[in-house]
Amino acid sequence: MKVSNISEFDKVRLDTEITEVEFEGIIYKRHINPDKSIGGFVATTAIVAETCFIEYPVLVYGYAQVFEKAQIYGEAWIYGDARVYGEVQVYGNAQVYGNAQVSKNAQVYGNVVVYKKVQVYEDTKISKEENPASKNN
Repeated sequence: MKVSNISEFDKVRLDTEITEVEFEGIIYKRHINPDKSIGGFVATTAIVAETCFIEYPVLVYGYAQVFEKAQIYGEAWIYGDARVYGEVQVYGNAQVYGNAQVSKNAQVYGNVVVYKKVQVYEDTKISKEENPASKNN
């Protein structure tokens, strides 16, 4: 299936029956998780190891690499030249991109954005939750 805009792509991304889509000339395929469940979309330009858990509707694209036993959940996006590996967990609305690396047992979650050449590793936990008070302003 070929989609022509981001709105169409987002709709397709949420449909687990669709296993392959082309967007802006790049093919995206569903990742099959170690437990054989259907995962999120991974661009053919990115690398995700079979040992990783990529929950649907997670998106991995660009030249990102996800390997070892990394787990990506929720609405997280991994892209650019980012590397995510080890026993890492990235979830919520977190984004890891650019040349960022998340490794070992690190956790990145909530609304955190890790980018450029930032490295998050060992047992580090980074979270940024939306401030409920900001909703009133």
